Amino acid sequence: MKLSLMSWFSGSSRANQIAAAKAKKEEKELAVQRSINDEILNFFKGGNTQACQDIFEKIVLTGTEENSEKWLIPFFVETLLKDKDPHIRQMSVSALYNLKDKDTVPALIEALKDNDKDIVRETISALGNLGHEAKNAVPALIEVYLNRDPGLGYNAIAKIGKAAVPHIVNVFEQSTNSDERIKLIELLGLMGMHSVRELNTIFQERRSRSAYEGKEAAYRLLENATVNPHYLIRLVEEIENPKN
Repeated sequence: MKLSLMSWFSGSSRANQIAAAKAKKEEKELAVQRSINDEILNFFKGGNTQACQDIFEKIVLTGTEENSEKWLIPFFVETLLKDKDPHIRQMSVSALYNLKDKDTVPALIEALKDNDKDIVRETISALGNLGHEAKNAVPALIEVYLNRDPGLGYNAIAKIGKAAVPHIVNVFEQSTNSDERIKLIELLGLMGMHSVRELNTIFQERRSRSAYEGKEAAYRLLENATVNPHYLIRLVEEIENPKN
């Protein structure tokens, strides 16, 4: 028993030492990254050097296929969220658009709160550019679609595709605003074949509770031409002229 306890304490001590060493290493790496970020920021703010222009054009304007600039992502994320200069934030989100990394989604969602409309538009485009990997951004993009810019919001959501549909349905089910619910049905209709089942469910459930929502869902299904149109037309007529 004594030997067993000694072994346990010895193992526990080694585990603590390993954890402490790992934490110290991570802290050192973070300090180095912060130092690098500061140097890069000073570099970009320091003037129109040819090297700065070359990096800017490669990442921001033309993108990169080799992922050789992925190491700059922490810098661009930090400057996008924290820098006071809108030009720097604009440059950062443009770079993130082209670097196209799914780990930037949380930062891009936060950037939707930026006061600069141009940066918000670029951020929405960056999220759309990530496709289905930006599915966690759908609730925030739905808010953009409903309250700020329907066109931009829809374009980004459409690029995310099928993965966006459950989020749209969830917001629809939680909403108590009738106008908002109609807009969400319209959005589902715009998603095409991805949302046929969900639209049909809404149609079947809502036509007896809300004629307006039921008809809207039916019209969106008709647009997709995914079910028998005569069937839907008859049901819409029943909604509009209920039998006593």
